[in-house]
Amino acid sequence: MKINKILSTLVFPAGFGGQNASATRPIKITQVLEEGRLRRPIVLMPTEQEFTTVEAPNFLNVSRPFVIKEMEAGRLPHRKVGSHRRIALGDLLAYAQKMRAQQANALELGGLPTTAEQRRLAAELI
Repeated sequence: MKINKILSTLVFPAGFGGQNASATRPIKITQVLEEGRLRRPIVLMPTEQEFTTVEAPNFLNVSRPFVIKEMEAGRLPHRKVGSHRRIALGDLLAYAQKMRAQQANALELGGLPTTAEQRRLAAELI
């Protein structure tokens, strides 16, 4: 049955359900039902889902030129379909997690990079 295949391959970003996991992880249907019971938004997507350069910025809450710049710099993996770019859901989730970690790191430092590694990470965000 197709729904069983979808449910067996569901992944959610870290922090789903108020938990502090460090990576995306498979979930159980009971977790989905609990989120619904708590009236939290739920989005079900196949893991093979791909996003366009219009959809990805909406998902990341950034601008389209920023996403294109990140793809061209090699920081956001993508593939070409003819002249169009597509970004896999897994790559988008990994990028979003990395972006959140860099933002949290910048907040912890008070916005001032102090080591060479921190300056390099800050430069990647610009």
